[in-house]
Amino acid sequence: MPTMGFRPRFRSRLPERPDRIEARIRLQMRRNNPSDLKLRKYGGALILRFPSHISRIWTPQVRMTLREVTGGTEVRTLIGPSFRIWRFFRAALIVFACLGISGLVLGFLNWGNGGGTWGLYVLMLGLAGALFLYFLSEEAKRRTRDETGLLKAFLEGALDRELFPRRGKSPAMGVPRPTT
Repeated sequence: MPTMGFRPRFRSRLPERPDRIEARIRLQMRRNNPSDLKLRKYGGALILRFPSHISRIWTPQVRMTLREVTGGTEVRTLIGPSFRIWRFFRAALIVFACLGISGLVLGFLNWGNGGGTWGLYVLMLGLAGALFLYFLSEEAKRRTRDETGLLKAFLEGALDRELFPRRGKSPAMGVPRPTT
């Protein structure tokens, strides 16, 4: 299987009603689900994920928001790790950005007043933390490539559409999969 480029958000249109799309996914879960994927409905979203006993902190899941529009359903898909992890990464990046900006300001203020440049060390701490998070996310993407491909194949098999187009292809409509 070719490797998927990491694009976490997709939008497609399908010519069916939202309840019919959900029914097709549930049918695929009963008919062909070797990975024992679980589908949960939270509010207006469907969450497709791996069972908790085999999940790791970086294990991907798919969140689908189905919205009925004229002529079908708009499907917004977010594929990535648990949403707790997204929030953690956002909060950590904000903390490291604040450390970096504070260190930059304090370092230049102290340097301009003839004091030491100790604030620049805080800037370095913020940069190091941000780089650590970047490399951590790259490693998590590398580890989840197979699981992401499995989620992609499962959804596209259930809906018989290409929901996750490769880079350069228009994601405006769910493209019927070519028959081989």
